[in-house]
Amino acid sequence: MKRYFRSAVAALLTVIIILSTYVPAIAVGNSDVQYNYSSSSNSGKRNEVATTLNGTGALDYYGNNYSYDKLSTLSKDALFDKLNSLMSDTHKTITSYNDCKKYVWKTDCEENNTSNATTLYNSYNMDSGDWDGVWYCNREHVWPQSLGGGTTGGGADLHHIRPALASVNSSRGNKKYGYGSGQYIPADNVKGDVARIVLYVWVRWNTQWGADSVTEVFQSVDVLLEWCALDPVDTWELGRNEVVESIQGNRNVFIDYPEYAWLIFGKAVPSNMTTPSGEAANGSSGGGVVTPPECTHNNTVIKNAVNADCYNEGYTGDIYCADCDKLVSYGSQIPTTSAHKFGEWELNDSGEYVKHCTVCGAIATMTLDSLIGDIDSDAEKILILLTLGITDSALLDALTRQE
Repeated sequence: MKRYFRSAVAALLTVIIILSTYVPAIAVGNSDVQYNYSSSSNSGKRNEVATTLNGTGALDYYGNNYSYDKLSTLSKDALFDKLNSLMSDTHKTITSYNDCKKYVWKTDCEENNTSNATTLYNSYNMDSGDWDGVWYCNREHVWPQSLGGGTTGGGADLHHIRPALASVNSSRGNKKYGYGSGQYIPADNVKGDVARIVLYVWVRWNTQWGADSVTEVFQSVDVLLEWCALDPVDTWELGRNEVVESIQGNRNVFIDYPEYAWLIFGKAVPSNMTTPSGEAANGSSGGGVVTPPECTHNNTVIKNAVNADCYNEGYTGDIYCADCDKLVSYGSQIPTTSAHKFGEWELNDSGEYVKHCTVCGAIATMTLDSLIGDIDSDAEKILILLTLGITDSALLDALTRQE
């Protein structure tokens, strides 16, 4: 009996030893402890969704005075002011435009590989030899210089300026982000990055740097929020936030709490979003906004429509629910008409005949004398003028002047 008892105890001890070996490994795999983010170089990974703020300096940065519980109850205007104060007051080091080249190997590297940096729009893996060639990389203002204040202040903020392939930068130019005619559509995996950068520049710098409306650079607030939800924050974006804080002192709050993107416009936060803070899943609406009940989207409206004309493509517009403002379906491009459609000739006060394109408003101008001056045959003159739809009195005047 004693022998069997000793065997059972030995077996039990073996099980305990085995379990004690694996339990710590299970704990380390907990989704709440993904990273201990580095403040010296970007330790995050592109396209790996960030599901926690653990391992970052975010909680210390916000403290009790700027906690989500407090800020999410504010009105949209009060929230704007509070976030502006936070990101401005903690912005201790104002960087120069050249500092982007200096720090890019720390801010835009991936998994601490400081020999390379990732470009914004197409995730090209650049090295130090890629700067400033026609086919290489330069610094991209996500909020274009021509719509802001140049290369100082907001135009040199490391939360804003990103490396980009020169050819892609040139292609983007100062086009608005969106789906309409003549607008710029980045890849899906950076749509959220772009939206959160624009939100940061708008709130942090606003009129101080000529960034007083997000619709200056986005087709609409609806598209901006759509892109925020479509492309959630990844660990690379959160890692970059950590490094820039160590350099400048401030954070992009819309990376840590994408929920603020909705609250700052007085809209309900989508509860199905994955965010680093996890607050979206808590159903917080903020600012007194009540989350609407489940909607059937039966009542729809068209938004963001753009007419085509003789030079530019148009856009049929996106279909939104008129009740809950949710995007139901995207529209499509309308091809350019490629040719003017002119109305009738009309005589203006200057004695010129003009006609207007009914599509784009372009104006064609002529004088009858210049048209028929070199034609000898009256019959040919009359045929030309009648073909053009010139009135009888104008025809008579023109023929009389030619005698």
